[in-house]
Formats: sequence, structure tokens, C-alpha cells
Amino acid sequence: MYNATNKTWASLPPLPVPVEQAQVATMSGMLYVAGGGSPNDSNVTSSVYMYDSFNNVWVSKAPMPMALKGAAVGVVYNKLYVAGGFGGPPSWPHLSSLYEYDPVTDTWATKASMISDAIGNAAGAAVNSFLLPLIPI
Repeated sequence: MYNATNKTWASLPPLPVPVEQAQVATMSGMLYVAGGGSPNDSNVTSSVYMYDSFNNVWVSKAPMPMALKGAAVGVVYNKLYVAGGFGGPPSWPHLSSLYEYDPVTDTWATKASMISDAIGNAAGAAVNSFLLPLIPI
């Protein structure tokens, strides 16, 4: 973790489960890690963890509705959005799904699907009240 005020780096405690291609975003001063795949690519997870910087611990949160990795992520109006990505093995489906996480209620909601799949380590940005997933072609 980088402290911009002190211009120093510090290690965080390890995630409870190692993942790659997870969706990561900050919201209300907390760091969220959602989903991701196992390092050997044998599965994906729907697990969600929040890093509590005040207590230096990872806290388990409500799982996403679907296990996925490589999705676009953004925060709009204090809600976390996860768009697209890959489902798990054996078929590794390309996803057009959109999920919304509310940290106040610790719940997920399924929103309207995108008009196209967002796959391949998708990226995204939240601009004003819009989530803009960048869809690789």
C-alpha cells in the first residue's frame, strides 16, 4: 500500500485466499477485492473481501451472484459495479452481466446486462454517474 502523504510503501496482510484477475476498487476509504481466479486457473470465485485499513484486516463480505474474473469494475454513487468478465471452467463463458454491490446493506443486485460481452481482463472507469466498461475487440 502506498501512502501518498508520507511517500512510503507498506505491505498489507495477505488475502485470505490468493486470487488473480480479481476486480479491485476503493470505496469510502476501503479497498474491495471481488472474485478472481485461482493462480493455477483451475477455478474462479465469487468471494468478496474488504480491506479495513483502520484495523489492518481483510473482512469477508457478501459473495457476488456469480463466480467470475477479469471483469470491469467501478464505483458510482457509493455502489460497486462489476461488469462482464469470464465465468469459470470448463467452458469459461464470456459474460455480459452487471452486478451492483451496496456496502451499507452488504448485498448484491443483478442489473441489466450489457449489450456486449466485456472479457479479457476488461477495464472500466466511473465518470460522474456512468460506468464505462472498455470492451476489447
